[in-house]
Amino acid sequence: MFFVDAFGVGAIKEFLVGFVATGFFIDASHDTFLDGTLRNYAADSNPRSRLVVGPWGHDDWLTHLVGDRNLGVAGSGDAFGLFDRELEFYSAAIAGEDPPMARVSV
Repeated sequence: MFFVDAFGVGAIKEFLVGFVATGFFIDASHDTFLDGTLRNYAADSNPRSRLVVGPWGHDDWLTHLVGDRNLGVAGSGDAFGLFDRELEFYSAAIAGEDPPMARVSV
């Protein structure tokens, strides 16, 4: 996000030329940084990279509380099983395999 915001949308593409790391992009549908995350994911040409956008807020707990709104228990990272999805993703990425999840999860 910072890279795109600071240097322009096309800068991430130039930076990633020849770079083959697998990316796991996580953001929230109510997050002010969502635009940057989507742009970074769109610039990543690695077919093993994944994007997850959930209903949680931008805080370290990924809770169901966003500002003065309560999204209910289903609106949390825990209810989504985010921690388990992260473990599955990184286990596959380290093994050089395709992550066992949809390319985009919203």
